[in-house]
Amino acid sequence: MMNPKDIYGLLSRRQLCYLVALVTLSLILIRVAYSLIAGKPFGENILYFFSLNIPACVVIALVEVAVIDWLDAHNPAMSRGVRIAIDIVVTSVICFLMIVGMNWIIDGDSYMLWTYCKSGLIALPWNLIVVLQIELFMSMRRQAEIEKQQAIYQLTMLKRQINPHFLFNSLNVIASLAYQDPGKSNLFAKRLAGVYRYMLDTGERHEVEVDEEMAFVERYVYLEQIRFEGALVVDVNRDGVPDGACVIPASIQMLIENAVKHNVCNRDNPLRVDIVLDSSGVSVSNIVCRRKDVACGRRGLDNLMRQYALYGKKIAITDGERFTVMLPYINMRGEG
Repeated sequence: MMNPKDIYGLLSRRQLCYLVALVTLSLILIRVAYSLIAGKPFGENILYFFSLNIPACVVIALVEVAVIDWLDAHNPAMSRGVRIAIDIVVTSVICFLMIVGMNWIIDGDSYMLWTYCKSGLIALPWNLIVVLQIELFMSMRRQAEIEKQQAIYQLTMLKRQINPHFLFNSLNVIASLAYQDPGKSNLFAKRLAGVYRYMLDTGERHEVEVDEEMAFVERYVYLEQIRFEGALVVDVNRDGVPDGACVIPASIQMLIENAVKHNVCNRDNPLRVDIVLDSSGVSVSNIVCRRKDVACGRRGLDNLMRQYALYGKKIAITDGERFTVMLPYINMRGEG
């Protein structure tokens, strides 16, 4: 069960104040409607009505905030319309039961059960107004989280663009090849320029088509294969990739980079990375041979998982004799 601090954390202080104001305003509207239908004065027992109902309705609204957040977190791939419909149904049931329960606790008269149930049914229109406003709160919060995580990823991409280790190693290779094989040195420089051009071009984009990403991967792998003098082998197998299939920019390259960073890669112990692209997604795997001098922080992988979560997608990771990461496609032609 979520504690009060967790519930408060779901809404900003301003939104919490707005929620209290919304509850009060909605109760005023319900009171006006009831007075008109029943033909009773609006001010009759009004102090008792509001002093009793405002705290109770604020509690119900906060519980519904927590419930809606939990439902949305456990159904990330569901369409927004279906999720809202489910939220309304579930919170309506909760509202009805809480109204009946509160009346039962206050009066404790079993003969008044039908009256309590009628109070619960009368509260459902009020509940609908509140739930739709809560959905608006959650939508604003999700959008802010998406923008935050995308900004974090863009910052990470920017840092990788100017990675001094990668650039230093690449310049050393160019300097070495300039004397041994000028033609290969020229090709290496062009591939290196292509790598940085891709990072610059995709710095503001949140998704790229698989073909574009794989062209970038090919350039990156060429640089690393020259650097490790053939100790790195990357095998690519394509089988039925859907049209318009997209991934997060530099996601496949990052998985190869991680494999090289965390595993032994030399002539005595070559590193083989297998990339499989099929109808379900992109799989990147390698046999595990850990380097003892590199800590396994997984910050890059965790960041990538958060990016996919923004699309309602989940990365599958298998860690054993082989380390495998399965990236789902985040968009395809014809996908809503």
